[in-house]
Amino acid sequence: AGLPQTVELRLRRSSVHRYHDLKRLDDGEDLNDALLDFFVKLGQAVIPCGGLEGGFPSIAYLGSLFYDVLRKGGVSDGRSGHANVANWARRRLGNGGLFFDGIGALAVPVNETLRDRAGRAAPKEKHWWLALLLNPRAGSKPQGEEDVSLVCLDSVARMEVKSNPPVKALKRGSQAYTVEVASLYRQGFAAFVRFRALGDGSQGALPDPRSARLRANGREWTKPQASLAIDQRGSFGVPGRMEGILEFTLDSEAQTVGDYIFEFGDPGTYAPTLVLTLKREPDKFQKEVTNFLAGYVAKEWEVASVGEGTTSRPRDYSVDRLEGRLCMPDVPQQETANDCGFFILAQILLVLQLTPEGLRVLAGASADKLTALPWPTQKEVTRRKAKLRDAMVAMFETADDMLCDDVDMLLKKSPSLRSKVQAAMWDGPQFAEAVRRLAAASAPKQEFSISELGTMSTKALRTLCAQRGVLPPGMVERSDLLKALIPTTIRAATISDVNGQARGSSPPAGTTNGNSSACASSTKRPNESAGVAPEPPAKQTRLSSQNGEEPHLGNLRFSSEDLETMPLKRLRGLCVQHKCMPSCALERGDFMRALQPFASLESNTAGTARSTPATSGAVSSEVETSSTNSVPKANSCEAEPMMDLAERRAKWARSAGMHLAGVVFELPDLDVMPLKTLRALCVQHKVLPACAVERMDFVRALTALVGVPAPGGQAREPAPASGASTTPSKPEERPRGPTKDPPRRDFSRFLGAAKPKFTTNDLELMPEQTLRTLCIQHGVLPSSGDVGRAELFASLAKIAVPVANA
Repeated sequence: AGLPQTVELRLRRSSVHRYHDLKRLDDGEDLNDALLDFFVKLGQAVIPCGGLEGGFPSIAYLGSLFYDVLRKGGVSDGRSGHANVANWARRRLGNGGLFFDGIGALAVPVNETLRDRAGRAAPKEKHWWLALLLNPRAGSKPQGEEDVSLVCLDSVARMEVKSNPPVKALKRGSQAYTVEVASLYRQGFAAFVRFRALGDGSQGALPDPRSARLRANGREWTKPQASLAIDQRGSFGVPGRMEGILEFTLDSEAQTVGDYIFEFGDPGTYAPTLVLTLKREPDKFQKEVTNFLAGYVAKEWEVASVGEGTTSRPRDYSVDRLEGRLCMPDVPQQETANDCGFFILAQILLVLQLTPEGLRVLAGASADKLTALPWPTQKEVTRRKAKLRDAMVAMFETADDMLCDDVDMLLKKSPSLRSKVQAAMWDGPQFAEAVRRLAAASAPKQEFSISELGTMSTKALRTLCAQRGVLPPGMVERSDLLKALIPTTIRAATISDVNGQARGSSPPAGTTNGNSSACASSTKRPNESAGVAPEPPAKQTRLSSQNGEEPHLGNLRFSSEDLETMPLKRLRGLCVQHKCMPSCALERGDFMRALQPFASLESNTAGTARSTPATSGAVSSEVETSSTNSVPKANSCEAEPMMDLAERRAKWARSAGMHLAGVVFELPDLDVMPLKTLRALCVQHKVLPACAVERMDFVRALTALVGVPAPGGQAREPAPASGASTTPSKPEERPRGPTKDPPRRDFSRFLGAAKPKFTTNDLELMPEQTLRTLCIQHGVLPSSGDVGRAELFASLAKIAVPVANA
């Protein structure tokens, strides 16, 4: 009580107002462009993409007004309109723009002025639908290499079938009673039948038109509303005549395309059955949208090619391929007049959970296959709207408590708020699973040998698993992907290679006894049996340390060195066995640190011998004990010239958790660094690759920075010497040097005060976020669109306390 209310929430260049926008989430209200932009960016922040949160979104979204601005000025096509939005893609998506490998689709809300059946525009009848441009990069690739398509997701589909001459049926037992149907028109969840019924009065009055029935796709609808131009039912001896339109109210889940059967009067009264078939065809406006977006993407490709200054990149973009792939799936229809914006939002939230590979699968799918996906219905959209309102109220309340209007900061500081917002926008991976099944059903069943799988990159294996619908959940290693693929892709003739050698063949060269031969056979990898390039040294060590029969984890003894070479699955299993599973564990280092207290000086994980990758097969049976370790020496993480891979790995493992300012690394260090350290160095050098999937993504980003001190401090942060203990040091034991950040200033005494207590000197030291909070608190927030630090400072300086009175 007494805290100032947050009037506006900010999120990545979008904002929503507490009073103007929040009421738009009530029943009967339209979703405005500010809420649509805000919720899409919020979904990009919290919806897991491919099972991972916080990564680079696979859906490019350039704003709800993008298409209107593209057409601004009466331009004739998308190439001409590109100048209106020339920098939008690169400013929001980075240098790669729409053609970055991590982008699988471009979502474009389209605002259309509806027209009546005569083609006349109704300026007050506006309707939103979603144009989803799938795999925009494919237009620049050779024909057949990748697919590109534009999917029209319209919750108020409009289509009509006319019959000339009209289809006709006769009343049983009389040729003088006829019924004719001239057209069937479908708009959204309603169907309109234009009919004419005649009778000469010999069998009494014509049937009541409200008793007519309409059947389609195994469902039946009755009790239509009649709008009759001629209503003369007649009677015995009096001819009858009726002409007009019957309106049938369907529902959101009723498909629009297919055969419609119309029955006039009681069932079986007229014969033959009157059947009309509706087909979904693009109208003039939808073709125009396709033409504009194709021209825009082609021009964007040309500009990007010139900007990169490369001659190897093709300069032509196939506009015809995109215009020929306008796909119109039969999605659920809205049952209200004001939910089109919420349907767009619900559709975007669904596709946000797809990976770029999943979206490229959809680019090659037919309209019938896209129709089979679980698109949102009216009931689901209504529930989503209520959840979004509750989440919005919770965000404003949390902002009041924390005195912060930055949604990214609120979600970071309040896990409970993040969970509530995520539950409001994401119901689980059901849609992604449906796309995965679609990919598995539509992918060509190409068979591979074990040697071919062994030569594939991990990213290619992951893509193949996604296409076959066998991608293991959670964090997976290369071996997990191979195990999942072998039952579905291996040719029968090569199954014998799984054990490393064909039945009846001689033992591998170099074995001296039966035991060693069995061990070699059980650990041989698919790529080794084919004579291709061997696995990396770290994996060779891990594989060579396995015996033919693995001991139970409860009896497994391990040392600190064993933890560095164990597979991730075994580390996780040991944490479960020892009841030390770390919360929110993401990387190997998290499990290794949890298992350090249980490590012993001897191990039974590798038999009697351990091979060291850096010694080219040299065997060492001695285990280094902690008594031989010296006190950690304060030196930098710069590698010593004579240091082998094992020493480098141990050194970087001991440096986990330390500040990286000033750290220098060499090229061999990148092969042994923990993944978390690689990521942290990318962040420190500001070269973090977007949508990084593999370890090599980070290594490639850091290769150019070998020998360059990490920014953030004048001196390099000390790290343990090569012989130091593997136990991470406590924060208070770390050496303090000039790289320590200065203490943060506390401005909380100015927040919540009824009157200003700050001076202009205080304002100069405050961050922009605090200035904005004070402006909101004291009601002096500038009303202009783009408000920066200078504008906030100028507004607060007018009410600041003079320095002499402070």
